[in-house]
Amino acid sequence: METNSPCVDFSVTASNLVCGDDIAKICAMVDIMVHLARGETLPGDIQLHHLISSLTSILIQAHSHTTMNHAARYTLKAIRASIATNMTMDPSARNNALYAINCCWEDEAFGYILRDPVDLRLFTLLAQRGALRIMQTCLPRLPGHVNDARCIVGFVSLLSSPHTEVVCGCADALLPLSSILPGFAYAVAKAYCNLITHTPYLRTENMVIVLDRLQQLKSAIMEGSGMDDMATYVLRALAVGDLAVQQKVLNLAMGLLTPWNIKSMVHFLHNEKNAATATTEYCVMLERAIQACSKKMILEGDMH
Repeated sequence: METNSPCVDFSVTASNLVCGDDIAKICAMVDIMVHLARGETLPGDIQLHHLISSLTSILIQAHSHTTMNHAARYTLKAIRASIATNMTMDPSARNNALYAINCCWEDEAFGYILRDPVDLRLFTLLAQRGALRIMQTCLPRLPGHVNDARCIVGFVSLLSSPHTEVVCGCADALLPLSSILPGFAYAVAKAYCNLITHTPYLRTENMVIVLDRLQQLKSAIMEGSGMDDMATYVLRALAVGDLAVQQKVLNLAMGLLTPWNIKSMVHFLHNEKNAATATTEYCVMLERAIQACSKKMILEGDMH
């Protein structure tokens, strides 16, 4: 790459990208692309960082402005190409800049996922893999989205994928994310338990996989502010008429017992046992769960 002095005043360009109107921003991006196409140099490390940050912000916010979106994307591509061919650039600065641009692409993809998270399960297998990878990568960097309902919906949608590979990957992703993002495991568990009773297309083997992971996440779930209600959400999954799933649901619910939810759980289990559709084997399972609750109540009474 040539080392001519820059012909563009990057401080002015950066200012236009941040404060200018749409036309000023597009003109600034065109100037950058023309500048780099001529083989001229990039700005210094600090200005380059600000430049990439400004373009990232435009790209993420301009999803409804096609021209602006394309201009920001092509400008970032031009900067990345210029960085990759600049052998005189400090290696650390190069790596930082390329990492920032890569994060930009991921953040843009994450934004697309959040705009329409419900139908992720309808994507192709390859697209579902990509969506899961993006969510795994971006959430630790963007913890503010942990309470974003759209993010939770996205995970729940992938948990209901017809592809067991995606369900396993999604369930596994919850384990490390729960330690990085407090409250996330609880939010997803609650959403999933609600979903499982209303989604007839969810395959039994997928339910078993996710319930196993929720069992592993139990300690994180119990730290949630609404943990007493979580047992009720878990018990709703008993509506699934598969004994293996129902046993896992009961095991998980028993691990969520507290002095404040035992009575409501016993009441729920008694009603379930008295239901006309309950099979003999299922009744035995429910009776054992009721006895476990009763023992817990006695122990709690002795302690107090």
